Amino acid sequence: MGKSCCVVGCKNRFNKNSELSFHRLPKCRERRSKWIAAIRRKNWNPAAETWICGRHFVSGKKSNDPLHPDYVPCLFSFTSTADQAWAVNSLESYQHCQEDFEKALANTSREQAASGLLKLHRSTASEAKVQTVEVPGTEVPTEETHSDVASLHEQIKSLSRLPNVQTFSLLFSFMTSVPATAKQSLKPTQELLITLMKLRLNLSEEFLGHLFGIDQSTVSEIFRRWIDVMACRLHSLILWPEREDLRRSLPVCFLTFFKECVSIIDCFEVLIECPSDLRAQAQTWSNHKQHNTLKFLISITPQGSISFVSKSWGGRVTDKHLAEHSGFLDKLLPGDLILSDQDFTAEDSVGLLCAELVTPPFTQGKKQLSRKEIESAQENSQVRRHVERVTRMLRQKYSILGSTLPVSLIKVQQNGKVEDSFIDKIVVTCCALCNLCESIVLSD
Repeated sequence: MGKSCCVVGCKNRFNKNSELSFHRLPKCRERRSKWIAAIRRKNWNPAAETWICGRHFVSGKKSNDPLHPDYVPCLFSFTSTADQAWAVNSLESYQHCQEDFEKALANTSREQAASGLLKLHRSTASEAKVQTVEVPGTEVPTEETHSDVASLHEQIKSLSRLPNVQTFSLLFSFMTSVPATAKQSLKPTQELLITLMKLRLNLSEEFLGHLFGIDQSTVSEIFRRWIDVMACRLHSLILWPEREDLRRSLPVCFLTFFKECVSIIDCFEVLIECPSDLRAQAQTWSNHKQHNTLKFLISITPQGSISFVSKSWGGRVTDKHLAEHSGFLDKLLPGDLILSDQDFTAEDSVGLLCAELVTPPFTQGKKQLSRKEIESAQENSQVRRHVERVTRMLRQKYSILGSTLPVSLIKVQQNGKVEDSFIDKIVVTCCALCNLCESIVLSD
């Protein structure tokens, strides 16, 4: 059966010779509900294969950025002229904001990106201008300036684990386009600080509500709203660098045996509550942790920055399966060298890409290792320690990753893959924020 637009009165059908895009209704329940409400069909329960054409999006196609006007379709026959004009203006505002964001990132040299350090100087913070994206009926106050941020001083460093107030200032300038609520009682800087404190200290929502004079439900809404946007906007800080940049700034400890190394990989797990569904219990059970967990594949560069983090899988999944199905292999080029521990037995899959996966050598079937194998194994162990330090730093900086998270934040598929996971957004945000801090390798 061909694709046809589900909007009443729209007769567009998919044609491979046409540039008109078609989009399936999202699986995420919250976003799906927004799409259904926007389409306005009475007594309608859309099937899994329900499509909507690009004519109902301002840019001609959907966007997965919650700040983008095309996050939800908005152009219909019943849309007023004023609302259509607002949608076009919102797209222009969004594009201008994105341009400023990309320029700010571009100011960081490619070598700095390769080493995973985003050095934020005072001049950058003082010159940064706050950009906003308009939201109908709710607007973030623009009179709040960076002088408000500067007044937080040392509290920011201790409560958020950001390296300095300039980093917070620049982060705030990127995030001021977070949609406000109709009953917003806190300044945007306070909302951002609540979000960072929740990540950093994992304080209860009740305690944060008491601290800021708001109720628990408001804290929960603030945290979800900011994490939704931060995960989307900051994901570009988890950067896979160019090969020439990696080679130019390769640490000394890699030069002897691993000068072609582009990545050190490992898996880390986040504890979750035990799901009520028996299949989900089995898929998320981790023999390693003896607990229900979500498992992530993480990659760091030789310089110590996080260059890749996968979506979450149930804790039962093997490291090999996660490496082969997470999208990590798509990053590799011929000649690349990847370091891992013995649990990653994906040499064949990596070899098909003309790359090489190096794991510690086994003594099985050998009386002893050669001198070269011993030296290589020692160097491998030394440099692999960096990824362990990064994952340990993640949990130390952001206590929320070391706690047991509610199972209501995830939905597990039958194959063990996780969908609709808010925990994924938390992990991406924490990894991106880690890349704003000093590299653990530079102290070696």
